[in-house]
Amino acid sequence: MRVFVLVNPSLSTFHQKVLGHLLADESIEIVGGLIDTRPKPSGFRKIKRELKRGRGGYILVQVFGKLFSRSNGDGESVDASGFFASATTELRACTDLYADDVIEFVRSCKPDVVFRAGFGIIKEPWLSIAPLGILSYHHGNLRCYRGQPVGFWEVYDGAAEMGVTLQRLNARLDAGAIIREMMLPIEPGDSWSTVYRRAYDASDRLAVEALRALADDPDAGVCLSDDEMGRVYTTPNLRQWLTMHARVLGRRLRGLFGGSRGSNGQAERVHS
Repeated sequence: MRVFVLVNPSLSTFHQKVLGHLLADESIEIVGGLIDTRPKPSGFRKIKRELKRGRGGYILVQVFGKLFSRSNGDGESVDASGFFASATTELRACTDLYADDVIEFVRSCKPDVVFRAGFGIIKEPWLSIAPLGILSYHHGNLRCYRGQPVGFWEVYDGAAEMGVTLQRLNARLDAGAIIREMMLPIEPGDSWSTVYRRAYDASDRLAVEALRALADDPDAGVCLSDDEMGRVYTTPNLRQWLTMHARVLGRRLRGLFGGSRGSNGQAERVHS
């Protein structure tokens, strides 16, 4: 299986593990890659944008949280170029994913599939640049939770589990064919950070499994109808962030005093 990779300049611990599995698998050959070196918007610009959307309070909470925390649970990141230094893979810096010379470089590598670990939303001609398309993680169950942030809305709703999906991207957000997926339990007293870490800690081998499935059957995958797909979530506002924490506290208190997840023992499903 010939794989082309799209990565960020810094690789999180999770993506180090995922790519490490790909490099170690004898049935997989990473034939080339691109590093996203596009200029990133400043933190001030991000906060200004979220303020316009009514989510500035939540963003400020997250900023202060990072300032006073030594770790966000993702571990130490490493430079992508250094990570691939011992491999024969050619990685190029990229400031324009759709430039003619970039497209020519990818096609010259003749990949069977592209694995996305960076570059955000992808559109044509990339979606059809490789015979087997573009594979990408979505840490959520596409039948219930599309969009972001990872694990937040599951905890907000008191869901009993969350999904991790390896999808083949299409033109719609989190609506691709499901190549591999797994479900992970959420305990009543779990915090958002606990669920977040659990999702990443448990899913680093899912990409290898998806690539092996495609090698065995190029048509592998489950395509959901519009009725089967979940709603698209986005960044919460401050009220929703505070509500989520209040609900976690309430569940923990109910656990201490003999309560349950809900009146019928099922996960809460409350939206507001």
